[in-house]
Amino acid sequence: MIPAIEKKEALEIYNETKAEYKFVAVIANAASGCWMLGHWEKALFIMGRACIDDITDADNLNNYAAFLISTGGEQAALPILLYLNHKYPKNSTIQNNIGQAWFGLGDLSNAKKYLDSTTKLYINHSMANTSLSQIYLSQGDSSRSIAFLKAAIKETYDPDKEAQLLNLGYTLKYADMPPFNYPMKKDPFGIIPLINAIPENSQSSIEDGETALEMQRYLNGVENFKQELNNENAVLDKKLYQRSIIISSDSTSRVAFLDPHNSPAYKHAARSLQLFIIENFAGRSPLLTQLLLPFPNLIQDIDLIPVEKIVEDCKKIWFDSVLMPIRILGITLVSSGTNDADINQLDCENYNAKINAYLAKRQEIYRNGVRMIKQEFINKSDQLNEWIMLKLYGTMDDPPTTEDDFAYALIGHTGYTIWRERSRNKDYDLLLDIMDEISEFKERYKSACESQTPDPNPGAKNLSHHKVRRVECEYIKRVLTPLRYDFVLKCNTITEKTNPKLAKRKTNVNKGSGQSSSRNQTGSRAPLFNRPNGPSELFYDLAEQENTNQNTGPLNAENKDLSQFSIEYDRWGNLIGINLQLNKDRTGLADPKSEETGVDSRWSWNAIASPEKGFLNKLLIK
Repeated sequence: MIPAIEKKEALEIYNETKAEYKFVAVIANAASGCWMLGHWEKALFIMGRACIDDITDADNLNNYAAFLISTGGEQAALPILLYLNHKYPKNSTIQNNIGQAWFGLGDLSNAKKYLDSTTKLYINHSMANTSLSQIYLSQGDSSRSIAFLKAAIKETYDPDKEAQLLNLGYTLKYADMPPFNYPMKKDPFGIIPLINAIPENSQSSIEDGETALEMQRYLNGVENFKQELNNENAVLDKKLYQRSIIISSDSTSRVAFLDPHNSPAYKHAARSLQLFIIENFAGRSPLLTQLLLPFPNLIQDIDLIPVEKIVEDCKKIWFDSVLMPIRILGITLVSSGTNDADINQLDCENYNAKINAYLAKRQEIYRNGVRMIKQEFINKSDQLNEWIMLKLYGTMDDPPTTEDDFAYALIGHTGYTIWRERSRNKDYDLLLDIMDEISEFKERYKSACESQTPDPNPGAKNLSHHKVRRVECEYIKRVLTPLRYDFVLKCNTITEKTNPKLAKRKTNVNKGSGQSSSRNQTGSRAPLFNRPNGPSELFYDLAEQENTNQNTGPLNAENKDLSQFSIEYDRWGNLIGINLQLNKDRTGLADPKSEETGVDSRWSWNAIASPEKGFLNKLLIK
């Protein structure tokens, strides 16, 4: 099946890789690189050579079998997989690949047996659930077909899977989406500190004039903050307009803008954002009818909704718990005969006493209201973080600029957050509306017994030094192979660099999904390329690691190493999923040192049944 020219080129890659690294695992990673690039013939040939070089490596044997299944060689894959299953029982990767092999051969009974076993080991296994959905659909059981397809989406969102669900009569819901496993700082806009900056004290007595002055300085700071936002918004709006002109008139710029967002993070976040709004805020804005557009960031009014709802709730709290009680308190004060017109009728000390009693009660009401508002934001902080995360990842913006040196994409950021910062400023504007509500508390009550002295420094500004936060993308995940095939996922964009000698190509071979992990899990060794004694020590260290790892089966979804992540491709070869492991607070990767080297990593591939021989594909053609 493999053309002679493909064998020749594959042999050259094999020989060059072996000569440079002298290690089987690196040769196998080169085969995985070929697989990801769409060169299935080279991948199959090189992985076969890797198995011959070391017949004990379970990852390579599994991957060779997975490649065979996806290219129509299920009958050759099964003996290898049955051997692995005997040696490593209850491994979902092996179980899936056996099930996919039987499915490709048309033996639905055995296929269901092993695919069911796979989902028992890992309930949302994407490949197994997708094939089970096809099997039950071919048998006329649409309800089970829907259930298995939903389970597949729960692992990896794929627009194609959603379309299949819709054809089956099921509309995807927000709850059906997978967890959004991408890192983000807690409260990236600094909303909680901004809300916590609201003063909790108002003037409590005539003698407490300094508190009123502090309130005035705070509100002056709010006005200054508003002006900073207005100034920045004018610049951002101009940039957005200029960018829209360029994108609409220049096809090259349009492609350069759109292509990097053909990434799992963007598609997952954008669809989650749409579903969330449809289910929770339908009817709130006529623009919701445009939600099926591929660019949700163009729907400018919608990205305010959750923050706006919280602000509205806070304004109601303020009205019910602060403004109304204080108005009643003021009416009571006036009815007692204490107002400015009555000062001449009362002695100033009696007047001051009544004002002090009023201010003390007013301070208690005010403090309680401010604390309730702060607590409202704290209570809804998780929901707010989730919304902001989806909004940031689901927003199209200029991708990071790259230069000839691909590592440049990993260094710093190059000012590509125009829309993100404009969106952030809209949230800030809403929050500042809350602060306007307290403006009536800035008046300073003074004694009627003393001459009125002007306030010192009336223009002073203070907002607890709160600054407009930059919206940076801190998330970077780099995947590379010894073939110099790299792709970098940065925030919600993906950029690729391929070896000019081995261009990326489309094939009719399904790539399936793969799990990757660092080979060095102990954390006690230095990086592989940081060896003081050169290649011989590198070889020794790698060989030692291999001996340690050969007692373990292929990587699987249910027993993850610390640095393990998974990727998934659709049937057209597009990368549709990358699932990461995050730390406990979800602000970064579980293993901060998990960037791949192309050498110090292992891959295990999950096959999907061959489209050339798959039972259901024949049924669909018929």
